[in-house]
Amino acid sequence: NNSEINELYNEMKLAGYSCKEIKICPNRAGCIAKKVENGVLISATGADVGNLTLEDMVLITDRKENTIYYSGSKKPSTESIIAWELLKEKEVGACFIHCHCRKITYSEKSNYFTTKDYFMSENEEQIEEVKSIINKYGYVNLKLHGQIFIDKCYEIILGKIVNKYCEIDLESE
Repeated sequence: NNSEINELYNEMKLAGYSCKEIKICPNRAGCIAKKVENGVLISATGADVGNLTLEDMVLITDRKENTIYYSGSKKPSTESIIAWELLKEKEVGACFIHCHCRKITYSEKSNYFTTKDYFMSENEEQIEEVKSIINKYGYVNLKLHGQIFIDKCYEIILGKIVNKYCEIDLESE
């Protein structure tokens, strides 16, 4: 349905623009996704999250082992496996932002919600570790690899990111 895709695209474009404006998705880093009726809509690999185009929207329809099945003119984000695994059981409308906030990534205050090792999205043990941390806190710090936040809308996620940044910033003064 074109009007539905346009509505989702406009929502994701605004969220991506916000990520770029608050400098948590520099250059072409990070991705955004949303649980939809028939899968997970995600930004394409290499997309500029802050300036998404309609062609940057890719629909993930399934995952079998390390193969992602999708439709779209571009390949889905390199973080498609973790986006799929975190969103597939969620309600339609659940949102996902993978960002790269340096202050959160490198703060010792983030240790309690940080993965043990550098995150490789095809590693099943790490996927389980990420799920566990996300289920507890609603977000996870991927060791040396940015963050993933999940919630029912992008506005809540962006608020959580800003709050986490400010909390770390205040503690470091």
